[in-house]
Amino acid sequence: MPTLGSGDIITWQTSNTSNSSVSYNPTTKIATVTRLNNFNDIITLTATITTSYSTVSFTKNILVGLPLIGGITITNGIGQNGYFCANTFSNEFTIFAETNGETNFNYQVQLINANTSAVVKNITVGSSGQGDFRFVPSGLYMLRARPIACEQTTSSNNNWFAFHVESALCEDTGYRTMSMSVAPNPADDELTLTIKKEENDTETSAGTIELLDQYGKSVIKELITKDKSKIKNCLLTRRLLYTGL
Repeated sequence: MPTLGSGDIITWQTSNTSNSSVSYNPTTKIATVTRLNNFNDIITLTATITTSYSTVSFTKNILVGLPLIGGITITNGIGQNGYFCANTFSNEFTIFAETNGETNFNYQVQLINANTSAVVKNITVGSSGQGDFRFVPSGLYMLRARPIACEQTTSSNNNWFAFHVESALCEDTGYRTMSMSVAPNPADDELTLTIKKEENDTETSAGTIELLDQYGKSVIKELITKDKSKIKNCLLTRRLLYTGL
């Protein structure tokens, strides 16, 4: 914006007067845009400078309100995009949005069963837009997300970005050569997980066993050591768990 001379006049306009307004302080030379009606969208701001010689206008598109989600990418535990794996514990998503540099917000993200309309997952992630649903049972879902203020866990903003996604059994997860048994079941104090690999499986990489509660929160994680044995036993002690699990 050029420096204003004596007698020059500047006026400001917004392209959406129903949901935003703009005011100008000639002393501080600062224009302030006010959001109306919980509006979330991009507006065009126009500054018109009138001098004794000419009139010139400048325009700029700005984001008013919460960010606008433009897309969501998903990937699974085998590094493939477009669907979730029901037999892995890493089903990730990344939200892409027009944020105008703003970071003081979160995203509410839900996974909804397409057949029953039940909310299966409901999580909040930060402004980076990255999150993980962890285990997702086989089925067809609607994945939806919306930006919310940091102090909120929900919002009156109904501008959900949504699409359908499938969770299916995947072949190349690294788990297909294993079988697992749990004993005793139910357990009073301790339970043993026995993991058996197929005879032709020569993989010796390490892994982990993770126990999740009904809300998907990790409560125990144990490392499976790297060796060539076909059978591994992992002892989990109930005393390590919080009351009520």
